[in-house]
Amino acid sequence: MIDLHDVNTPFSLFNSSSDTLNRHSDHYFPRFNYSACELWLCTEICHIINTGEKGLQSLSGGEVFLYNEDEKRDLTLYSSGETDAPVIEKHIEVKVIYPVSKSKFGSSIYSLCKKLSKTLDATYPLEGWVYLVWTQHYKISPNEFFETRLDWLTTAVNEKEYFGDSGKQYQPVFSEIKEIAEACLTWRGQEKRIIVKAIAFSLHAV
Repeated sequence: MIDLHDVNTPFSLFNSSSDTLNRHSDHYFPRFNYSACELWLCTEICHIINTGEKGLQSLSGGEVFLYNEDEKRDLTLYSSGETDAPVIEKHIEVKVIYPVSKSKFGSSIYSLCKKLSKTLDATYPLEGWVYLVWTQHYKISPNEFFETRLDWLTTAVNEKEYFGDSGKQYQPVFSEIKEIAEACLTWRGQEKRIIVKAIAFSLHAV
C-alpha cells in the first residue's frame, strides 16, 4: 500500500512495488523466464504504482505520478502533475541481472551507478533497484547465486567514490532484500524453477 506522504522516503516505492510483484507473482514470474529487460519491468512498476484506487494517480488526484524512460532516466517520480512543468521528486535506475560472470555483473552495476552519479547534487533522491534472477538451468545453486551476487553488488557499489560537481561526497545506503517470486513452470516439456529477489540502494550526502 502506498502512503502519499511517504513517497519521497528511501525505498518506499521499491518496497511497495516489490510487495505487489510478490503478491501477484503467479502473474509476473513466468516473464522472468525470458530476457526480461528493464523497459518491461519499469513499465509494470509504473502501472503498479500509478493505477488503481490505492495508486498515486487516484490518491493524489493526478498531482503525483511515476513515469519511465523520461530524459533517459529509467523511472522518475514527479509532483505538480496537473501542470505543464512537473517537478522531479525522485530518480531511479533499474537493472535486471541473470547469472553472468563477475566482470559482466560489475559492468552492469557500474553502468547503473554512473547514470545516477550524473545528478548527485540534485535536490531529489537517487536510487538504484537491482533484480536478481536465478533459474535451475544455470549451473549454480540458488543459495550460491544470491549469496555471491549480493556480495558482488554491495562491494561494487561501496567501493566507488561518489562526489557531486559541488565537491560534496555521497555514500550508499541499502534496502532490505525483497522476495519477488519463486515458482515453477513447464518449459520445453520439463519443470523449471525460477527465483527472483531484489535489493535497492540510495545515495546520501555525507
